Amino acid sequence: MEKIKVAVVDTGIDVNDDSIKKYIKFNKNIQLEEVVEYKDLDDTHGHGTLCSKTILSVCRNTDRIEIYPIKIFNQGGCTSGERLLEALERNLDSDIDLINISASTLNDKYKRELKYICEELCKKGKIIISSHHKRAKDCDSFPTVFNSVIGVTGSNDIYNDNDYIYEKGKKIQIIANTKECFVEFRNEVTHFGKSSRASAVITGTICNIFNKYGKIMFDELEKIFEKESLDKNINTVKSKFRNKQNNFDLCITKNQKLDISRRIVNMINKKFAVHKIDLDFLDKYSIFNNFTDLGNHNAFKFLTEINKEFEIEISYKGLFLYELENLNDLVNLVCKHLNKASVNNSI
Repeated sequence: MEKIKVAVVDTGIDVNDDSIKKYIKFNKNIQLEEVVEYKDLDDTHGHGTLCSKTILSVCRNTDRIEIYPIKIFNQGGCTSGERLLEALERNLDSDIDLINISASTLNDKYKRELKYICEELCKKGKIIISSHHKRAKDCDSFPTVFNSVIGVTGSNDIYNDNDYIYEKGKKIQIIANTKECFVEFRNEVTHFGKSSRASAVITGTICNIFNKYGKIMFDELEKIFEKESLDKNINTVKSKFRNKQNNFDLCITKNQKLDISRRIVNMINKKFAVHKIDLDFLDKYSIFNNFTDLGNHNAFKFLTEINKEFEIEISYKGLFLYELENLNDLVNLVCKHLNKASVNNSI
């Protein structure tokens, strides 16, 4: 079975993570000079590991997937356009299929060289996926905007990894899911989002396309993206999300919802809040705010307390932080797992 080989140009990989170890491969020929052996890929920052884990999580069938981390960041978490350029040059004669880059630059010093290398890689059938730089509001980031690269940015209105908008001919062709998602790094649960995650999501999506259609060239990939893209009208995306969230509203009574809501409010006041809040407050505002003292920084602790309060097991794996932010959505999530626990106990 032919493998799909994915290079992740980033901070390296957690070489001790058993959950992904079987997918990780080392090729000295595509590394910068200071990376001599597998252990030199070790990721102290986490970014490259989280990108790789996201790619694998999006893949429906990982049997054919091989991840080749390429470490271009130093121990201080810094890199340069020159190091990115060198890493890409080293892949010209490799058998890598996909190159995921979450290290685009605003510096145009190496723009010409980067553009040339990306075009050459594209001619050789290698698909480059690059996230838009987080500080690039009204300017270009490289290599994201090159015609030979699948450029990826995000939208606040896309909530699912399967959803994206593809617009051929645009500088940045794909709008994908940037929502923060729980993920584990070095035995601790953290979260990962923004354009870097969106780029990894699209790389995983291309793996799915390769699994379905075989390895294809850039132009063929664009046709599939256009065919499977969401409508460009962002309201369509919003309505899809609302419908998805309300799928199991009918399985709960008003009294049950009210009871669950009150218990959540009481737990927040007891465990987290710096100013006492009530049900009316959370009906109007996000659960994550200064009064509750809840946010991305302690979202996993909040999830842990929810599980304790209701004696359920909502897994962090594949869970987005936005699913905990809205009271109605959280009540539905709790209800779903209470019903699941009830069914399991009756068997």
